[in-house]
Amino acid sequence: MNNVKNIDPPRTIFATMMRVQSDLAKKGISKDQKNTQQGWKFRGIDDVLNALSGVLAENKALIIPDVIDKQKLDSPKGSHWLVTVNWMMIDEYGDSLVSRHCGEAIDYGDKGLNKAITSSYLSLIHF
Repeated sequence: MNNVKNIDPPRTIFATMMRVQSDLAKKGISKDQKNTQQGWKFRGIDDVLNALSGVLAENKALIIPDVIDKQKLDSPKGSHWLVTVNWMMIDEYGDSLVSRHCGEAIDYGDKGLNKAITSSYLSLIHF
């Protein structure tokens, strides 16, 4: 009779992502940019990436995108993109978690797809 038990390794990604969230919450990302046309303040994706990159590095975590679906719709306002992205979060031990998020954007030029992926990423971060 085989007495060997299959023991699953401990899930470490959850603790890592909680540390990332906690560190990001302590740091915060202020809305320092201003839309000149409507006058509202916002935080740009560069602000988010700059704040998050250090926090991810300190916690030895990676976030890797995998675009699993994209659709381009033409509209009078420009290119309208819809995307679905699987975001894989990986910690230093190799434990990972995949979270699926959608994104949407309209752009007059050629940046609509990038903006839609950014929208999906921001929904992952939850700040």
